[in-house]
Amino acid sequence: MTAAAAPDLAALARQAAFLRLQGQAGQSAGLCGRVRDIDPNLARFDAFLDLLTWARPRDRLYPLIRDLVDAGFANPRSLDLLAAAAIWAGESEAARALTDPDRLLSITSLHGPDEPDLALLAQELGSGLDRYDRPGDRSIRMGWRRNHLERADSPVLRRMFDRLWHAASAYIERLPADPDNPFLRSRPPGLCLRAWSVVSDADTHHLPHLLRGRAARGGRCGG
Repeated sequence: MTAAAAPDLAALARQAAFLRLQGQAGQSAGLCGRVRDIDPNLARFDAFLDLLTWARPRDRLYPLIRDLVDAGFANPRSLDLLAAAAIWAGESEAARALTDPDRLLSITSLHGPDEPDLALLAQELGSGLDRYDRPGDRSIRMGWRRNHLERADSPVLRRMFDRLWHAASAYIERLPADPDNPFLRSRPPGLCLRAWSVVSDADTHHLPHLLRGRAARGGRCGG
């Protein structure tokens, strides 16, 4: 018996966009959720945005994305897209509600300058690196990464993750309740931490992490 072929995630994302254009927000959100379950990084989600911006001017996308989020597809990619769509539509207050740093940004120091873990941590983060020149599934260019730090058994990394966990949990606890705000309303009941380290030189850079589709580049096809 042969294994089933992996699903074409770009095709599923385009199908979800078509459903959204047809007014089927719930079915579209469900299919987007299926794509996310298979690929939590949503590396092929740009195909969703490309189809939407082929079919609609980007200043008319805000209600489509808002309905998608309200139907249950709420995650960093869709909330980023919602904020961008609000800006494109001139809905500045809606965009500000999703990105307001005074309300949503928190800065926490995990180490003091004399923290003995710092030298060990720097050594650990710079070991076991893989070279990435122009990978198709990552934004890094001409640099080195150590992936899946959360899987490491290193004591210093475990201490780092313990501190990060407590800081992230405290941040979530401090967030206000606001049923009208899609970001605050959709926060999950729990969290998980994933991490990687990057070592760079003068040629290392990153592509934009989010909205790398047609709309982010400013082009559009169709009427």
